[in-house]
Amino acid sequence: MPQMNLARRFSIEGYVKKKSERLFFKQVLEAPNEKVAVEFAYCLIGSRNRAKRSEIKLLKVEETEGPGEPAP
Repeated sequence: MPQMNLARRFSIEGYVKKKSERLFFKQVLEAPNEKVAVEFAYCLIGSRNRAKRSEIKLLKVEETEGPGEPAP
């Protein structure tokens, strides 16, 4: 049985507010849906910057077309 790649590519932009500064980020993730992509972003950004979810603000979450994937 052939394996199907159910992961989609999501582009996530936002910032981490630490003390009086904002650290902006843009992350491209692969996930089965948008909800999982958001959770994964919170985990990655939080662990890299030692930030809690309340310190992370996601400004934009959108699905992007990856290389070699057909348009829907």
